[in-house]
Amino acid sequence: MPKPLRKLLTFIFAIVVIATVDAAFVYRSIPSSNTNLTHLDTIIVLGTPARLDGTPSPEQRERTLEGVREFKAGIAPHLIFTGAAAHNQFVEAHVMATLALAQGIPADAIIEEGQALNSIPSSNTNLTHFDTLIVLGTPARLDGTPSPEQRERTLEGVREFKAGIAPHLIFTGAAAHNRFVEAHVMATLALAQGIPADAIIEEGQALNTIQNIFYSQRIMATHGWTSAEVVSSPSHLPRTSLILEHFPIQWRTHPSPWPPEYGFWQRTAHYAVEAEYCLKLRLFGFPTTRFLTHAA
Repeated sequence: MPKPLRKLLTFIFAIVVIATVDAAFVYRSIPSSNTNLTHLDTIIVLGTPARLDGTPSPEQRERTLEGVREFKAGIAPHLIFTGAAAHNQFVEAHVMATLALAQGIPADAIIEEGQALNSIPSSNTNLTHFDTLIVLGTPARLDGTPSPEQRERTLEGVREFKAGIAPHLIFTGAAAHNRFVEAHVMATLALAQGIPADAIIEEGQALNTIQNIFYSQRIMATHGWTSAEVVSSPSHLPRTSLILEHFPIQWRTHPSPWPPEYGFWQRTAHYAVEAEYCLKLRLFGFPTTRFLTHAA
C-alpha cells in the first residue's frame, strides 16, 4: 500500500475512534431519569414503523416485548403504546398493542396513542384572509443579526403580508435567550423588506411560545381582531396549534421554509424535540399557567 494512502487511512481510523469515544461519553453523560422511583404510574413504549405487511418490525417487536416484561415485573400497572401510521399504512401503536395482547397483557391495561404530529390540526377555520399575521420569535444571533430560522420566519411573514393574507404583522418575542429582543430584530428586517411601519406591531414580552400567543391575542383584542395566521418553522407548528386551541380566536398556522443552511440531521433534530414536546402535552396536558386561561 502506498505510504500516503496508508497515512490517510490511519488518519481516518483515528477520527472514527475519537468520534466513537466522544459519542459514548456524551451518551453516558445524559441522565436516564429524574427520579429514584422504582415503580411508576405507566410504561410508555415509543413507536417505530411496522413491516410493510403490518407485522412488527424487529425493533418494534423488541420494544413491545420489553414493555411487556416490565409490566409483568410490576414496574407499572399500565402500558401506553404510542405511534401513528407515520411511515406506512400501519398505526404503530396498534401493531404493538396487538402483540402485547398476544403476550397476555389485559386489554384494560393498554392505551393506544395513535396520533402523530401531522394529525394535529393546522387551523380551526376555513378563512383564507385574516385580521393579522403573527410571526413567532426565535433567538437572534449573538451579534444581533437575524438567525437563520428568525430570518426565514420573518421573510415568510413578509411574503404573506405582500400576498394580501392580512393587513397587519405582529412580531412576537422578548430577549428570551440573549440581549436582543426577537420581535425588534424581526420587525427591523421586515421594514427593510418594504413593509410599512404602521402595519407592524412589536410584541416584546413573550418568553416562550405560550406567551407568544397570549400577548399577541391581547394585542388582537385591543384592536378588535379575531383571526390570525401564525407563521413559524415547520417543526414548531404542531405545538403551536395545541397552544392556539386554548384561545378564542380563528387561526391557521403557516410554515416558513427551512433555512438553506440546515441539513437533514439538523431538521430531523428539530422535529424530534418537538415530537417529544407534543407527546408529553397530549399525554399529560399543559402545566398550570396564567397564560393559558381557556379550555382547549
